[in-house]
Amino acid sequence: MYISNMKYTFLCIVICFSIPSVLRCGELEPLLKTLDCLVDNKEYYAATREKKIDSLKFELYKADNIIDRIRLTNKLDLQYIVYQTDSALVYAKAMMKYAVQSGNRSKTVEAAVNIARVLDAMGQYKEALEVLDSVADNVPEQERAQFAYCRLTIYNSLRDYSIDVNSKMKYTALADIYRDSIITSYSLINNNQLFVKTEKMIMEGRFEEARDSLEKVYYKLSPRQRDAGIIAYSLGHIYKGLDDRDSAALFFARSAISDLYSGIKQHKSLKTLSEILYEAGDIDRAYKYAKSSMEDYIFCNARLRTLEASDIFVLIDHAYQTKKDQSSDIMLVFLIVSSVLSLTLMITIFYIRRINQRLSRANLEIRAISDKLQDANKIKEEYISLYMEHCSDYLDKMNSTWNKINKSIRRGVDSKLLLEEIKATVNLSGEINDFYHTFDVTILHLFPDFPQKMDELLVPEARGLYSKAKNGLSPEYRIFALIRLGITDSAKIAKFLRYSLSTIYNYRTKLRNKSQGRREDFEKKVMRIDKNALNY
Repeated sequence: MYISNMKYTFLCIVICFSIPSVLRCGELEPLLKTLDCLVDNKEYYAATREKKIDSLKFELYKADNIIDRIRLTNKLDLQYIVYQTDSALVYAKAMMKYAVQSGNRSKTVEAAVNIARVLDAMGQYKEALEVLDSVADNVPEQERAQFAYCRLTIYNSLRDYSIDVNSKMKYTALADIYRDSIITSYSLINNNQLFVKTEKMIMEGRFEEARDSLEKVYYKLSPRQRDAGIIAYSLGHIYKGLDDRDSAALFFARSAISDLYSGIKQHKSLKTLSEILYEAGDIDRAYKYAKSSMEDYIFCNARLRTLEASDIFVLIDHAYQTKKDQSSDIMLVFLIVSSVLSLTLMITIFYIRRINQRLSRANLEIRAISDKLQDANKIKEEYISLYMEHCSDYLDKMNSTWNKINKSIRRGVDSKLLLEEIKATVNLSGEINDFYHTFDVTILHLFPDFPQKMDELLVPEARGLYSKAKNGLSPEYRIFALIRLGITDSAKIAKFLRYSLSTIYNYRTKLRNKSQGRREDFEKKVMRIDKNALNY
């Protein structure tokens, strides 16, 4: 059934958009049927977006350089800003962290703009402007257009949501300044420049001119493209300004189809269309679209949009007030349900944010534990194999030595000659050197860059002093290799390597004194070698 619905949805979209339409009221019903299919199956398209997000997260997890991390956190922010604002803010801030680490001013400003855009979407306008102000003193040339566009967007939001007239006038004037600056001095990417120009036309009441500019671009795009959806939304408002409700509904429907097909939750067209349908008397669809919008806003944590979508309850109230044959008891039930749902929605918004924060922390803890377990399992497997092989070699040698001694005793060899023969057979110094060699080979197999990573932890003048051993590791680095394996007790290290306890203590103290950073953190950093932790 679900697959059948998907096929029907696809067929509806192809039929509706295969030929550019002339604006007529009769074209609205096929679009609404397509929209009904998409609303019923919107989670399918949301899942498609989540797959793309999961793929980007996996790339970020594997990324081993700062440039890739900046690129991937930027992509994740762009995916999330229209889907889930809390997560968008997390990745926008992560991009800022990596941009600052890289020292790239352009990327730092771009990250600040991303953070401000998310805060604007969340209704935190003061905080958004503060973020932009923090980087305003030195904006690179290539970022100035997007920087100005972000300020324009925020001032437009402040104008729209301001209550008193003076504030509206203030933010309108500021928005006009940035809009004119963008039109005369900058060139925005994609269709943003067009949006700014037509916005000015609309503000000046030049609706027909704005309509012609947008329609010229709209019919060159695929209806599923995000830009097509954004242009359709603007055209819907233009036709509302021209008092053409049928054409307005047509373009709001097209915009909503583009939004749902893209799997986004931060949208406006569906809610606006529900209001038009309510006014036209299509109460069932109006309720369905408004309810779907409310669900999406709650999921996205778009607080202002959620408050706007509370109009759904006005729709319910008005719709049932028109039904005069309904009893007052039923009306009271709906009013109570509306009030309870309003309170529940506000509480839900609060708890969803809390739960998301807890899940994020839990995921980080799980990932850290998983890394430790994988590291421990790798070391355990390598060392079990190593020491089984080593024990087998020693047993072979002991058996060979025993056979020689036994033969010598049977031949009646003199005890002094027998002792000399044993000494010649058992070369303790050579066995110890073989043990060191095997240990070093195993460590370098487990951690190929161990000497270089150890050098990175030391002050520059000490680097290379201990990593240039002839046949393996230096005694100093051999001690710290055992520490990397988790053996930190000096007495155990001394017994394992057959060094004196004072030698172990002196070597540990010597390298701690030459560490880069705090001495107390040196051995902790050694424990994190080959786990990408030194880059953070």
